[in-house]
Amino acid sequence: MFEQTNFVIQQLQRLKKAMQAPELSAFEPDGKDASDVSDYLTTLDSTKTALVTRTVALNGARGQLDSVVQDAHDNNVSVYAAMRSVYRKDEASLRAIRRIPKKDQSPRQVLVRAEVTAGVWAALPDMPGTTPPAPFKVGALSLEAFNGVVAGLRTKIETCEGCASESEVAQAGLSSLTTEYGNFVSAAVAQGRAQFAPGTPARDWIETIPLEPSTEAPARAEISEAGSPAAGAVHLEFQASRATSFTIKSRVATDVEFVTVAEDVTAESWDAIGVPAGQRQYIVIGVNSRGQGPVSEVATVTVAAAAAA
Repeated sequence: MFEQTNFVIQQLQRLKKAMQAPELSAFEPDGKDASDVSDYLTTLDSTKTALVTRTVALNGARGQLDSVVQDAHDNNVSVYAAMRSVYRKDEASLRAIRRIPKKDQSPRQVLVRAEVTAGVWAALPDMPGTTPPAPFKVGALSLEAFNGVVAGLRTKIETCEGCASESEVAQAGLSSLTTEYGNFVSAAVAQGRAQFAPGTPARDWIETIPLEPSTEAPARAEISEAGSPAAGAVHLEFQASRATSFTIKSRVATDVEFVTVAEDVTAESWDAIGVPAGQRQYIVIGVNSRGQGPVSEVATVTVAAAAAA
């Protein structure tokens, strides 16, 4: 689900960028402009975030439930064994004990077994041979304590099932939007290809919009050219198989971390101006719907300084 949504987000981002280009300023597929596409992106991203939140909550609830289920199962087993031993000579009690369900693999099965066990327990007579007469218990585990285990398990199951329902609803909403917006992008590309002839700048923008998600992450990016053609300017050329866009990062040679200076670069070249003179290092990362590819080798550029007056 998330993979397909991420691809449609990438499509919408590319479509928005294309529609903001001067060559496509009048292009309105299905009567929508760039601001509408921006709204689609916001809606899809927020819906995806909501599903992520629901998924995290569901996973947390499942983790808590697993622990409680195991404790309840262990109590079911130990209580059943103790009941059969203590009331082995009481045929009436033993018949009721034998009817307690033994299969408790799922949380609901564990709960049913615990509820039946609690019901049988409440109806048992005092333990045989106890003076003074004493109600049945297993070590320190009394019926009251066992009922607390049952109530806790029931609450955890209801919480988990509630989280599962919320997650399913959120997933259905995200799936619907992903399909709707994916179809819109396909229609936009078809309309753009019909309006703009091959080889024109407008058509070139349309062709940057991917229609099929990649099956593999990009190969390692390679920087083929890195230089400073003028004062304060940097020019890079690069490529990476299967990349649909690129992220460019930079640092001065003395820094430890690279800082992102450009994202969603669809061309295989990049230019910057106003860069301080001196040595700078650059890396390039290919990106597609499957994620990021390996980082390129570092390219060092000596940025030219303005000529002295």
